[in-house]
Amino acid sequence: MFSRSAIFVWAAVSTIAVSNAVQAQSALDVFNSHMGYSISLPAGTFRPIRSLDGGKGQKFLSTDGRATIVTYAEPRAGTDVSRAYTDAQKTFNGPGSHVTYRARGRNWFAISGTTNGKIFFHKTLASNGLYKMYTIQYPQTARATYDPLVNFLDTAFTQTGTTRSVASGGHTL
Repeated sequence: MFSRSAIFVWAAVSTIAVSNAVQAQSALDVFNSHMGYSISLPAGTFRPIRSLDGGKGQKFLSTDGRATIVTYAEPRAGTDVSRAYTDAQKTFNGPGSHVTYRARGRNWFAISGTTNGKIFFHKTLASNGLYKMYTIQYPQTARATYDPLVNFLDTAFTQTGTTRSVASGGHTL
Protein backbone atom coordinates (compact mmCIF):
# COMPACT_ATOMS: atom_id res chain seq x y z
CA MET A 1 0.00 0.00 0.00
CA PHE A 2 1.11 3.57 -0.60
CA SER A 3 1.40 6.08 2.20
CA ARG A 4 -0.65 9.27 2.18
CA SER A 5 2.46 11.38 1.56
CA ALA A 6 3.42 9.22 -1.45
CA ILE A 7 -0.09 9.64 -2.90
CA PHE A 8 0.06 13.41 -2.25
CA VAL A 9 3.41 13.69 -4.04
CA TRP A 10 2.11 11.63 -6.98
CA ALA A 11 -1.01 13.83 -7.21
CA ALA A 12 1.07 17.02 -7.07
CA VAL A 13 3.47 15.80 -9.77
CA SER A 14 0.55 14.70 -11.95
CA THR A 15 -1.13 18.10 -11.57
CA ILE A 16 2.08 19.91 -12.53
CA ALA A 17 2.55 17.65 -15.56
CA VAL A 18 -1.02 18.27 -16.76
CA SER A 19 -0.63 22.02 -16.19
CA ASN A 20 2.63 22.07 -18.17
CA ALA A 21 1.02 20.07 -20.99
CA VAL A 22 -1.86 22.56 -21.20
CA GLN A 23 0.57 25.49 -21.26
CA ALA A 24 2.71 23.78 -23.89
CA GLN A 25 -0.30 23.21 -26.15
CA SER A 26 -1.27 26.87 -25.87
CA ALA A 27 2.04 28.10 -27.29
CA LEU A 28 3.60 28.05 -30.74
CA ASP A 29 7.33 27.44 -30.41
CA VAL A 30 9.34 28.92 -33.25
CA PHE A 31 12.82 27.49 -33.72
CA ASN A 32 15.56 28.94 -35.86
CA SER A 33 17.96 26.02 -35.92
CA HIS A 34 20.22 27.80 -38.43
CA MET A 35 20.80 30.76 -36.10
CA GLY A 36 20.37 29.00 -32.74
CA TYR A 37 17.39 30.59 -31.00
CA SER A 38 13.77 29.91 -30.24
CA ILE A 39 10.81 31.93 -29.08
CA SER A 40 7.34 30.88 -27.95
CA LEU A 41 4.29 32.80 -29.06
CA PRO A 42 0.85 32.30 -27.52
CA ALA A 43 -1.03 30.01 -29.92
CA GLY A 44 -3.54 31.76 -32.12
CA THR A 45 -2.21 35.27 -31.47
CA PHE A 46 0.44 35.69 -34.19
CA ARG A 47 1.12 34.16 -37.58
CA PRO A 48 4.34 34.23 -39.61
CA ILE A 49 4.12 36.61 -42.56
CA ARG A 50 7.64 36.65 -43.97
CA SER A 51 11.14 35.27 -43.59
CA LEU A 52 13.91 37.83 -43.21
CA ASP A 53 17.40 38.02 -44.70
CA GLY A 54 17.88 34.49 -45.96
CA GLY A 55 16.41 32.72 -42.95
CA LYS A 56 18.08 34.80 -40.23
CA GLY A 57 14.71 35.95 -38.94
CA GLN A 58 10.97 35.96 -39.18
CA LYS A 59 8.24 38.60 -39.03
CA PHE A 60 4.91 37.81 -37.36
CA LEU A 61 1.62 39.70 -37.47
CA SER A 62 -1.02 39.50 -34.75
CA THR A 63 -4.34 37.98 -35.73
CA ASP A 64 -6.02 41.35 -35.12
CA GLY A 65 -3.45 43.05 -37.41
CA ARG A 66 -2.34 45.57 -34.76
CA ALA A 67 0.99 44.14 -33.54
CA THR A 68 4.17 42.79 -35.08
CA ILE A 69 7.01 40.70 -33.74
CA VAL A 70 10.33 40.42 -35.52
CA THR A 71 12.85 37.75 -34.52
CA TYR A 72 16.35 37.91 -35.95
CA ALA A 73 19.91 36.74 -35.43
CA GLU A 74 23.21 37.77 -36.93
CA PRO A 75 26.80 36.65 -36.52
CA ARG A 76 28.89 38.86 -34.22
CA ALA A 77 32.16 38.07 -32.52
CA GLY A 78 32.11 37.97 -28.70
CA THR A 79 29.35 38.56 -26.21
CA ASP A 80 29.97 42.22 -25.31
CA VAL A 81 26.81 44.06 -26.31
CA SER A 82 28.10 47.61 -25.60
CA ARG A 83 28.23 48.77 -29.21
CA ALA A 84 24.92 47.10 -30.16
CA TYR A 85 23.31 48.67 -27.07
CA THR A 86 24.52 52.13 -28.12
CA ASP A 87 23.38 51.56 -31.73
CA ALA A 88 19.94 50.35 -30.60
CA GLN A 89 19.45 53.40 -28.39
CA LYS A 90 20.21 55.63 -31.39
CA THR A 91 17.84 53.64 -33.60
CA PHE A 92 14.99 53.68 -31.10
CA ASN A 93 15.54 57.29 -30.03
CA GLY A 94 15.14 58.79 -33.51
CA PRO A 95 12.54 61.33 -34.59
CA GLY A 96 9.10 60.48 -33.20
CA SER A 97 10.58 58.02 -30.69
CA HIS A 98 11.25 58.07 -26.96
CA VAL A 99 13.07 55.39 -24.94
CA THR A 100 11.42 54.93 -21.52
CA TYR A 101 13.14 51.75 -20.29
CA ARG A 102 16.68 50.40 -20.52
CA ALA A 103 18.19 47.32 -18.91
CA ARG A 104 21.51 45.70 -19.58
CA GLY A 105 23.55 42.69 -18.54
CA ARG A 106 26.94 41.41 -19.64
CA ASN A 107 25.58 39.66 -22.74
CA TRP A 108 22.09 41.13 -23.19
CA PHE A 109 20.09 44.34 -23.21
CA ALA A 110 16.48 45.44 -23.45
CA ILE A 111 15.04 48.77 -24.59
CA SER A 112 11.42 49.88 -24.56
CA GLY A 113 9.53 53.03 -25.36
CA THR A 114 7.30 54.61 -27.96
CA THR A 115 7.75 55.39 -31.61
CA ASN A 116 5.17 57.09 -33.81
CA GLY A 117 2.24 56.19 -31.55
CA LYS A 118 3.36 52.60 -31.00
CA ILE A 119 4.95 50.90 -28.00
CA PHE A 120 8.04 48.85 -28.71
CA PHE A 121 10.11 46.38 -26.69
CA HIS A 122 13.43 45.16 -28.06
CA LYS A 123 15.77 42.57 -26.59
CA THR A 124 19.19 41.35 -27.75
CA LEU A 125 20.99 38.30 -26.36
CA ALA A 126 24.63 37.60 -27.37
CA SER A 127 26.03 34.08 -27.24
CA ASN A 128 28.00 31.61 -29.33
CA GLY A 129 29.08 34.29 -31.82
CA LEU A 130 25.51 35.43 -32.51
CA TYR A 131 23.28 38.32 -31.53
CA LYS A 132 19.72 37.01 -31.18
CA MET A 133 17.02 39.68 -31.13
CA TYR A 134 13.32 40.24 -31.07
CA THR A 135 11.18 43.36 -31.23
CA ILE A 136 7.46 43.67 -30.60
CA GLN A 137 5.49 46.77 -31.62
CA TYR A 138 1.83 47.58 -30.98
CA PRO A 139 -0.41 50.66 -30.76
CA GLN A 140 -0.52 52.50 -27.44
CA THR A 141 -4.29 52.03 -27.55
CA ALA A 142 -3.73 48.24 -27.40
CA ARG A 143 -1.50 48.35 -24.33
CA ALA A 144 -3.90 46.34 -22.14
CA THR A 145 -3.85 43.54 -24.71
CA TYR A 146 -0.14 43.41 -25.53
CA ASP A 147 1.75 44.55 -22.40
CA PRO A 148 1.26 41.13 -20.74
CA LEU A 149 2.67 39.49 -23.88
CA VAL A 150 6.01 41.28 -23.42
CA ASN A 151 6.68 39.35 -20.18
CA PHE A 152 5.64 36.11 -21.87
CA LEU A 153 8.02 36.76 -24.78
CA ASP A 154 10.86 37.76 -22.51
CA THR A 155 10.77 34.45 -20.67
CA ALA A 156 10.12 32.51 -23.90
CA PHE A 157 13.12 33.86 -25.84
CA THR A 158 15.97 31.40 -25.39
CA GLN A 159 19.02 29.94 -26.94
CA THR A 160 18.41 26.55 -28.46
CA GLY A 161 19.86 23.76 -26.40
CA THR A 162 18.75 25.19 -23.06
CA THR A 163 16.67 23.18 -20.61
CA ARG A 164 13.41 24.86 -21.56
CA SER A 165 10.46 22.61 -22.32
CA VAL A 166 9.31 22.56 -25.92
CA ALA A 167 5.69 22.41 -27.00
CA SER A 168 4.58 20.05 -29.70
CA GLY A 169 3.61 21.60 -32.97
CA GLY A 170 6.56 23.98 -33.15
CA HIS A 171 7.52 25.86 -36.28
CA THR A 172 11.11 25.66 -37.52
CA LEU A 173 12.55 28.50 -39.55
